[in-house]
Amino acid sequence: MTALDKASPPRRTAFATACAARLTRLLLQSEATSPEKETLTNAIELLRADLRDSGETEVDWQALLDHVMTLLPGEDATWHDVKSLLDDSVAAVAYAIRTRLTGSSQEAAWSARKCYEYFDSVANQDFCRRGVEEPTDLMLLEHPETQKELRRQHDLLEVLKRTDMVTASRIIGTTTG
Repeated sequence: MTALDKASPPRRTAFATACAARLTRLLLQSEATSPEKETLTNAIELLRADLRDSGETEVDWQALLDHVMTLLPGEDATWHDVKSLLDDSVAAVAYAIRTRLTGSSQEAAWSARKCYEYFDSVANQDFCRRGVEEPTDLMLLEHPETQKELRRQHDLLEVLKRTDMVTASRIIGTTTG
């Protein structure tokens, strides 16, 4: 049984939301202008408010999820760093909303996975800049960026074990690390 399996549904939602918030913040800091940024930010804020309000926020979560899913870049979109970040951000937010809807540890894990995949791609780009065209999975796993993300996720789970949801909603706002 994993730490996410042991966590309560609100803590799973807090974890998934923190992962999604981290990617969304990176997207906001990027030079890209994108209408998706506002929708993703609003979704994160609704999830945070719901945690603060003990699940009493009046939101049609399914409608929000459906709207967020329309933001996924299409297959014909030009692939570049910002599209990758947008794709990972949208997916992580969608998984956070699904975690809120279902309480599923698997949905929370998928949100975390999108964070890991983004930092894995950052590591891959770093290796390519240094002339390593095909880094191994182990090289990518051991890269400082992916290790930093794995530590952030581990530390976040540890903090969430010991905190109330009001504090958790505040923590989500500080997970840029």
